Amino acid sequence: EKTPYPLIVYSHGINDHPSDIAFTHLIDIVSHGYIVLALFHGDGRWGELEERRFNLRPLSVKVALDALLLHPDFVGHIDVEKIGGMGESFGGATMLALLGAKVVNPNFASIVGNVLSDVQTDSRIKAAATLVPYMGAGLYSLFGRGGGGASGVTRPFLANSGTEDTVAEYDDVQAVFNVLSGAKYLVEYPETHDFSDGADVDAWTWMKLFMDAKVRGDAQATESLGRIQSVGDNGKDRLVVVEEIDLVSVPTAEAAIFADNILTIPSVMVQEQAYAIALNLLSSVEFYTFGLVSVEPIATPSAMSATFDEGTGLLNLPLVKVGNLNYSINMSLTGQDPVVFTLTGAEEL
Repeated sequence: EKTPYPLIVYSHGINDHPSDIAFTHLIDIVSHGYIVLALFHGDGRWGELEERRFNLRPLSVKVALDALLLHPDFVGHIDVEKIGGMGESFGGATMLALLGAKVVNPNFASIVGNVLSDVQTDSRIKAAATLVPYMGAGLYSLFGRGGGGASGVTRPFLANSGTEDTVAEYDDVQAVFNVLSGAKYLVEYPETHDFSDGADVDAWTWMKLFMDAKVRGDAQATESLGRIQSVGDNGKDRLVVVEEIDLVSVPTAEAAIFADNILTIPSVMVQEQAYAIALNLLSSVEFYTFGLVSVEPIATPSAMSATFDEGTGLLNLPLVKVGNLNYSINMSLTGQDPVVFTLTGAEEL
């Protein structure tokens, strides 16, 4: 009888290779009962300003995963409900994109215009754990200014990042974490992009623990993840952001309804006042945009339909009914006069 094992997909850093320093850690992961799919992306084939240098990475992960799951040597041996992702630097960004983050391509027009583009996603990857994930540096933010392209990510994500990192700048990592909609864990180290040996050991310990809890569903790992702030003194790791989302409670939220091109939001809190809001679909070309039709003050209900962050302009709707389908969606305030929201992420529940 075949035994299904959980699977981890690994994506390396720019111009790197999975048989580099990560190989020892991946062997250790395998020894704990995982199958590992480690890709070689061949980044050197593309120029630094070519969109495909990054955009083909998530696609290659999906294609490789498709092939592995259909391979006769692995059919029945992989638990398709327990697939996780790991990535380092550019590979960390690759994993975030697969979870649903939109990107700003490295051409001048996209950067200046902060143009968010869809790349390949993969719903089979249940959670991702990363080491020094690249979110941007200098004037370039891979997931858009303020990290807005990552606001649609609702699956669990962990990052190990260095506060002295000038390659994957810590400020950009923090911006992304501010808008992530799912469970999120940020572990910081007093390190540059090239982690010391001690910090590297700690980071991989965090990633293994996160996979055990979020992918494998191990009860002891889940308990440890909810309790500890550090895995050891090797690299002076410190958990600085932790936010869990109770997915079981999401369907109990008061549903928003989209029908006849109108999005009806029964309740959202703005400055300690609850409102009922209606938005109409303005455009479904390139980006879905919605304009404000009506807003009416209401008594505060027990369950909100949406949350609105005035600082970032992000509107999160955990449950939207569209016919017989349910979605969790995120929108960003992109216009004030008139009020316009742009869809930044949607995931079927």
